[in-house]
Amino acid sequence: MPISPAKPPDDPATTPDVLVRHLGDLRRYARRLTRQPSLAQDLVQETYRRALETRARFQPGTNLRSWLFCIMRNLHCDHLRRARRQAVSPEHDVDDLPDTRSADDIWDQLTEADVAHALDALPVEPRRAILLHELEGKSYAQIAHELEIPIGTVGTRLLRARRRLCEHLMTRLA
Repeated sequence: MPISPAKPPDDPATTPDVLVRHLGDLRRYARRLTRQPSLAQDLVQETYRRALETRARFQPGTNLRSWLFCIMRNLHCDHLRRARRQAVSPEHDVDDLPDTRSADDIWDQLTEADVAHALDALPVEPRRAILLHELEGKSYAQIAHELEIPIGTVGTRLLRARRRLCEHLMTRLA
C-alpha cells in the first residue's frame, strides 16, 4: 500500500488573516523597491501568493514579517534578473540595440569652464568633499579625518554634490 505524503498542518501564524496584518509594511517596501505603484501592487500580490504556497516551509517561532520581506526581496531580484536577460538577449540583433553615442556626444559639449562654474555653484561642504575625493583621490576615511566628520556624512555630501553637479550641468546643456 503506497504511503501518501501527509499534508503538514497549517501553522496558525501563516493563515491568510495573519498575513494580512503585514500588508501595509509590504506595500511600503514594494513601493520602495519598484518605485512604481502598479509594479508594487503586483509584487505584493505575488509575495502573498508565494507565501501561501510555501507556508509549510515557514519555521514556527520565527519572525513572519521578516519571512515575508525575504520572499518579496527575492521575487524582486528574480524580476530584475529576468528583465536584464531580456534587455540584451542573443535573440536581438546588434543593430536593434539603442545607440548610446548620442548621450556621450552631449557630455562632450561641456567645457572645463562649465564644470568649474558648476563646482563653484555648490555649497562649501559638498564642494570640499567632492574636490578631495575626485581631484585629490582621497578615501572616505581620509576625507572624514580631514573635515572632522563621520564617514557616513562624507558619503552623503558626495552624493548630494554629484546630484547637484549633474543637475547644474544638465541645465547648462539644455
